[in-house]
Amino acid sequence: LYFENAEVKYVYENGNTKDKIIEFVRNPQATSEEVKKKEQDWADTESEVVHLTDDNFDLVIQEESSVLVMFYAPWCGHCKKLKPEYEEAAATMKQQRITGILAAVDVTREKSLGKRFDIKGFPTLKYFRAGSVAFDAGHLRDASRLVEFMRDPTEPPPPPPPEPAWAEEPSEVYHLGADNFASTLRKKKHALVMFYAP
Repeated sequence: LYFENAEVKYVYENGNTKDKIIEFVRNPQATSEEVKKKEQDWADTESEVVHLTDDNFDLVIQEESSVLVMFYAPWCGHCKKLKPEYEEAAATMKQQRITGILAAVDVTREKSLGKRFDIKGFPTLKYFRAGSVAFDAGHLRDASRLVEFMRDPTEPPPPPPPEPAWAEEPSEVYHLGADNFASTLRKKKHALVMFYAP
């Protein structure tokens, strides 16, 4: 991300080579516009994926009994990776006459839909049944699993319960936090402290 005055001004999307990065830093505006021209808007490409906007979202969701919606951002790498799989799955569904549709929403354009469905990361996949959200389906990442899911849309199992915190397990290890860090270490002549993430 390219910042000016603490605000994100441009998103760098032009490869990981030294020359490309230097070219971008020298003229971020020109490079960003060039990349945007190269990348065709997904909604303008031909596929069986239905592109939803503020104007047609509710109509399509009400008309179709089974809809998987991918909320995405054009700059998102995971979205770009999922896009061809999504298109392939939509084509297979049409070919095999599987009930339902695969749809997509560009949240950078349709901000109100992003807010309405509380989209915080990309891509977010939500399954709609009979006009309303049934559940999230973020586990689907390849064409065959997408097709298999749309053939028989079932809610994924809940994630396993979190492991107990290390501090809750019996041991001789002192567990420190903001409230007892300094006071505990003042009482000890020597201490080896492990800073970790669970």
